[in-house]
Parts: sequence; C-alpha cells; structure tokens
Amino acid sequence: MMTEPPKREERERGRTTGRDAARFANACAQWSAIAFVALSAYRAQRRSDLVTKRLGLDGASKTALVGTTWVLECDIGRERGTWMPPAWGASGMRLIVPVAVEFKDNGETEVVAVGAFAPLKFGKGEWSVDGDALRFNFPLLAAVKRGDIEFGEEKLYFKTQAWANQMSAKGRLLVKQTRFGFRREWRSVGAFKAAPYVPPDDDASAAVTVPPMRVRERFTL
Repeated sequence: MMTEPPKREERERGRTTGRDAARFANACAQWSAIAFVALSAYRAQRRSDLVTKRLGLDGASKTALVGTTWVLECDIGRERGTWMPPAWGASGMRLIVPVAVEFKDNGETEVVAVGAFAPLKFGKGEWSVDGDALRFNFPLLAAVKRGDIEFGEEKLYFKTQAWANQMSAKGRLLVKQTRFGFRREWRSVGAFKAAPYVPPDDDASAAVTVPPMRVRERFTL
C-alpha cells in the first residue's frame, strides 16, 4: 500500500507544539524553583520567630536598639538572581561603602558617618522591628553613578535580624523599583556586614569615623 507523506502544515504544527511544550516545561521548572526558595525562606523565618518568642525577646529590639550606633560595610553590586536590569553591575564591580548608622526613638534612623570618597549621600530614614526581622532605610539625596552601578533619588533598604540590642552580622541591601510602569517589586543590590560601633579609646564624645570607600573589580555572573 502507498502512504502519503505528511503535509508541510502538519509538520510545522508538530514542531510548534513541541516548542510550546518545552517552553511550558521550562517555565514550570523555573517557577517551581522560585516557590521552593520562597517556601524555604518562609519556614526559616518562622523557626527564627518561634525561637525569639521562646526566649522572651519578641519585640525587645524596638526599645533595646534605641540609641545604639552600628558600623555597616555595604557591599553594593550585582547579586545572583536579582531583578535589576541586565546591564546593572554586569562588569562585576563592587562598591564597598562603610557607613555608621544610629537608631533613634520614634522609628528614626540617621547616617552619622560615611566612608571618604563615597558618592552616596543619605537623608534621615526609618526603622522597624517585626518579630526578629529588622528593617531600616535611608533616602538617597542625589542620583549616583559609578561605572555600571547607578541609583536614582530613591531609598536604599536594609533587611536583617535583631535580638534585643544585638543585630545580625549580615544582611541584605534592596531597592524598590517599578516594572512595566506600574508593578512595584523588591530588587537585590548587595549585602552588608554589621558590627556595633566602639568609640576609640572608650571616648564616647569622639566623632564617629569609618574607613574610606573602596572599589573591588572582578568578573562575575
């Protein structure tokens, strides 16, 4: 018996169906990975909150941090998985910016020292504690551009954990920007290390100082 070869339209339809199935499978895999990371982070936060409550430290940081000063080493640059534009920080440049911040009453924060040569100028910000999650922010008073790292006049957000008058040694740096003209989303722009400020020679009246800013260049991502 003679069989007729498949028509061109049928072959093209088969190829299109195969491509659509591959795209769907790829999208499912990506969203599954995102959901797994989000669920893991949520579970870790819940465990941390439970430990904080059992120790009787829930909400203690709201008063215990008032009047304390911390030195933060901000490591600003492209982070893996960030939603910043593809060209932002693509060179691998990192800005290491030391700043000293003071937590004040009424949920106010203030940058009391910035490393020399740093292009960042901060205004007064806000801080809050939810369980053991500590969040604070500072508005940038002017646009910043250094290489392929740049910010507009926006807020720089800090997220970490705190227990009573102690802050976690590490945290995340974020900005909140708009996609498609209306969708507001968090975007990772770096990390920071934190340590309590210790006055030189135990002189509490001495002016707060921090090391100068430095630039680290390396090829990443």
